[in-house]
Amino acid sequence: MLLAGDAAHVMPPFVGQGFSSGARDVANLAWKLDAVLHGAPERLLDSYEAERRPHVTSMQRLAVRWGGVVQTSDRRIARVRDATLELLDRTSLREWLSERAKPRPTYGRGAFVRTPDRLPFHRSVGSLFPQPDRLDDRLGRGWAVVASTSEAAASWRAAGLHAVVSPHEREWTLLRPDRYVFACENRSEALRGLRDTVGSGLRTAAPTPEAVAA
Repeated sequence: MLLAGDAAHVMPPFVGQGFSSGARDVANLAWKLDAVLHGAPERLLDSYEAERRPHVTSMQRLAVRWGGVVQTSDRRIARVRDATLELLDRTSLREWLSERAKPRPTYGRGAFVRTPDRLPFHRSVGSLFPQPDRLDDRLGRGWAVVASTSEAAASWRAAGLHAVVSPHEREWTLLRPDRYVFACENRSEALRGLRDTVGSGLRTAAPTPEAVAA
């Protein structure tokens, strides 16, 4: 039995992450189920909880803490809260804090070519790939490679993977269907890891013209 969203975890409403957490659960689980149904090792499904539970738990803790601030019945705390928020509204700190207060959507372990870095801010493997210029529209729905040069993209296409050219800090980055970085160096290791992870359950394809136009 596999649970996702509200069926798997209760998310307090104070940071607006109930739907987002459920959507991340489904994005993580859907491609793994699809891969297993097409021949990937069943152990791939074990990575679902290993990846999602720590992030959801961190988000729940943040929501509970912020709920305590929002709903405080202590007038002194309420005055400090209101004064702080008013001060933040007058500066750029509010936007800066709102972007950094929530736990980063990165995974410390799971279905990757190697174990991600222990520190979330240092992770490449295990991190969510940025999506500039509607890159998702070009990546299709399966595994894909983002390459910095046409030569690198061509070499990955020759290996049977959909690849797009989009300049970024690495020569290439291999992305899972949920757009987390599976590998970004050592091509031979990446291909071996890909075979071990999904085997015949590999799904990779360019998007249809209709999907890109939409």
